[in-house]
Amino acid sequence: MHVPLRILLDTNIFDQLLEPLTLEKLRNGIAQQKIIIYGFKIIRKEIRAIPKQYQQDASFRQYVLRAYDTITENREYSLNPKIEAVAKQYILEIQQSQSKIPEWNDLLIVACASLHQLDILVSNDSKTMLLPTAMQSYRAVNEKLELPTPIFYTFREFEAKVES
Repeated sequence: MHVPLRILLDTNIFDQLLEPLTLEKLRNGIAQQKIIIYGFKIIRKEIRAIPKQYQQDASFRQYVLRAYDTITENREYSLNPKIEAVAKQYILEIQQSQSKIPEWNDLLIVACASLHQLDILVSNDSKTMLLPTAMQSYRAVNEKLELPTPIFYTFREFEAKVES
């Protein structure tokens, strides 16, 4: 029996869902039980906070929220003290390397995926979340805490995986 991949999508990839074919591919992956997509309250909050200047029209934010709700199907994790504690550990580890520290919400997203033992975290954030030093720090902290580190994919890499 095939075990579906458990996935968390970062906020920065939800604009990719504007392409109807892309959203349909995800729906098919869910329907075929290849993937299960989870949400996180922080991600939903970031989507709700999309500034008006980035909205292509008045319904952009509603469309993205609808897409989020459709693919997560009420599977949404809440922020809790354990997630915050792991994110703080990431900061301490990253500071030791004197590298750029990702935004707090990015660290919370990685901590959520790790604590909930999700298989894949999809993000296009190559400037902070996916920096090699940040990735090394996530692995080091997770190893100390005996947590699995999710596999990180860009959206295009993930999309290709879903199609296969």
